[in-house]
Amino acid sequence: MKVVIACAGSKDPGAGRLTVSGKKIVFVANPECYPARQGERAVRPDDKWCDELRGYQEGKNPCGLYRAADLYTPNEPFCGLYRDLVAAFECKNVFLLSGGWGLIRADFLTPYYESTFSTSRDIKEKMPWACRDGSVETWPNFDYLQNAQITQNEPIHFFGGFDYLKVYCCLTKHLPGKKVVHYNSVKVDPDRLRRDGFVPEDYGRPKERQNWYYRAAKDFAADYVRRREGS
Repeated sequence: MKVVIACAGSKDPGAGRLTVSGKKIVFVANPECYPARQGERAVRPDDKWCDELRGYQEGKNPCGLYRAADLYTPNEPFCGLYRDLVAAFECKNVFLLSGGWGLIRADFLTPYYESTFSTSRDIKEKMPWACRDGSVETWPNFDYLQNAQITQNEPIHFFGGFDYLKVYCCLTKHLPGKKVVHYNSVKVDPDRLRRDGFVPEDYGRPKERQNWYYRAAKDFAADYVRRREGS
């Protein structure tokens, strides 16, 4: 089984950052919109930076980057959610859909970034530098799920909001496996998902409407652990 979840907007402020000429790099979608801050340099995560990050995944980590499971800090009661998913399903089976880097594994050493697939008006107004255009072709994306050796009937469970779902479907439509999409939005067309080879599963209308997928993923992991332990 594989589990894929959308990244969180909030990140640990103590996380490591790549540096160039003494300046901390902030990866953003639109550097020209980024407010100038002393000691920082805003860039897009292009081929050059992707190549550098591949080196980090091979063992060197001079800037002290956090693995993806430790980078994101959603609010309570979901603060440790990504680590909980790793504990339940193992690191090799947990993937994050990152607005900066694409489909990365939970142990991917991830530099700080401010980039999102969200099309929220609030985010566009407050952080115009962070908003991608929704296209996975905007810049190179990692796709660790592509090389995960998924079998034909292996379940892949996705948890994420509507904007991230569109990107996820684009990246995974060609993959084998039973691709279950947990959704909670009137924007989602379950029949369209079925036609595209996905298995829709309606989570309902819980209290956490904006980040409902945190709750859905937490419940899913807890239920999986209970069944595994036979309780």
